[in-house]
Amino acid sequence: MPLWLFVGVHTVRLLGVTFVVLYAAHRLPAPFAPVAGWGDIFVGVTAAPVAWLAYRQITNARAIVRIWNIIGTADLIAAVGLGVISSPGPAR
Repeated sequence: MPLWLFVGVHTVRLLGVTFVVLYAAHRLPAPFAPVAGWGDIFVGVTAAPVAWLAYRQITNARAIVRIWNIIGTADLIAAVGLGVISSPGPAR
């Protein structure tokens, strides 16, 4: 799979806006919803420009993709971790 296509698929993470909306409606708990929601929104918004850089093979594109990938992975780890500790159950 081409790198630019793999990065571009992450535009779907714009759906993280639903976490923010559900948090505003008091349907999802903090700190999970705001952190996961805004993180996903950031990654989703930046996915298209980063994919374009990877497609065009602009100078330093690989470094930018790596940094973007680290940010996206950190967001995913934070969302899962906060989701576990924010949900009712023995981990809380």
